[in-house]
Amino acid sequence: MTRFGGHCDLCGYAPAPRIAACVGNSRWASTVARGRIPQAAAVIIGNEVLSGKTKDTNSYYLARTLFDQGVRFARIETIPDLIDDISSTVRRLSSSFDYVFTSGGIGCTHDDITYEAIRQAFGLSLEVHHPTVETMRAYYASRGVKLNSAHMRMATLPYPADKIISTPGLWVPAVQVRNVFILPGIPSLFESMVKSILAQLDCGTGKFHRLSLNLAVGESEIADCLAEVQSEFPTVEIGSYPKLSQGDPPSYTTQLCFTSRDQQLARDAVAAFESRFKHI
Repeated sequence: MTRFGGHCDLCGYAPAPRIAACVGNSRWASTVARGRIPQAAAVIIGNEVLSGKTKDTNSYYLARTLFDQGVRFARIETIPDLIDDISSTVRRLSSSFDYVFTSGGIGCTHDDITYEAIRQAFGLSLEVHHPTVETMRAYYASRGVKLNSAHMRMATLPYPADKIISTPGLWVPAVQVRNVFILPGIPSLFESMVKSILAQLDCGTGKFHRLSLNLAVGESEIADCLAEVQSEFPTVEIGSYPKLSQGDPPSYTTQLCFTSRDQQLARDAVAAFESRFKHI
């Protein structure tokens, strides 16, 4: 953990006013070319997820939220609490996707190492961010708690950060380094901060439209028909999802989803399938 000259009246930590100066003045362009669908990836960090102790709900929330924003969620990677693993994974995904969201590892204990891993990934330093300290101080003072070194660890952020994004009602900041957004693993915090981040991103034009059909047949009965429709509408994403229904004997049903940024195109694909399906 890097400390610099000067003095902080809390625990002897040094100030880092320079980080505050970059808030809202991003050196990394967060806009996406018009007409192109932006792509995102998530890094879920934590031994507790890999061991089955904790169920990951953050990637599910992120998937639904990004879909509503017209962002294609293209990759989820779950990795352990290891600095080198986090660093290399984030660096690799950052170079391949428009947005990368990390979840977990920014608390105050020995296994909270995400900030250090991000520092390593991009050749940065770590500095205490004073606006975060002051927000944290006010939050804990109202609860009769004095800040200690563990609290200060959570306010020691990668520098230089492109943005420090605040969320109303929370002292925990969302830190943006290049196209990487560093978020906590606690679901309620993660969800609130994702909302704040997406409110500031220019994700391009258009949102996804998804139309569904529920059929009382198995996939094998419609596979050829689906292939024909997909060939006719290559820009519409057509997904087929079988389900085994309860009964004696049990039977298969199938849900079809037609997804596109062009709602009319999705409707046309549905109509094309229905027309063919009548003749099966």
